[in-house]
Amino acid sequence: MANCVAADNTTPRQIVYSLAQGTAYYVVVFDDQFAQPGGNYTVKFSGPGDIYIGGIAAPGCDVLLPIPSTAVGGTFVADAPTYWAPGQLTNPLVTITAGNSARVTGMDASGQYYQIIWVCDFLWVPVGTLGPNYDAVWNGAPLPTNVVTSEAK
Repeated sequence: MANCVAADNTTPRQIVYSLAQGTAYYVVVFDDQFAQPGGNYTVKFSGPGDIYIGGIAAPGCDVLLPIPSTAVGGTFVADAPTYWAPGQLTNPLVTITAGNSARVTGMDASGQYYQIIWVCDFLWVPVGTLGPNYDAVWNGAPLPTNVVTSEAK
């Protein structure tokens, strides 16, 4: 890591990165929740690499994933076993309990699994375990029915 804003947040900091061709760089700004006074900083990029910038309220990596514009929030209506790909259970098995929410990106070609974003990865869950999310953000938007491949795209 180059330079970080830490400790003395009253001193302006400049973070400089030189980019390389064919490389992707990710910048994530987050609130570290330690109630430190805000600092001043600038980030300067130079070079041919691709830059992705995201901001989050707490550390997380969903901002680093390529989330399709058709993705919507879903809520688990039943406990859901997770799969790396349709029909391939995670090992160790991870089960998402009913009541949790996840971003749903689409379905597999058979229509039996939804692809979701969960803990910084694309996973699959059985279709019958998810329903629309009726919170103030998603307002019960229908889950996507577009077909996605096993690989994150």
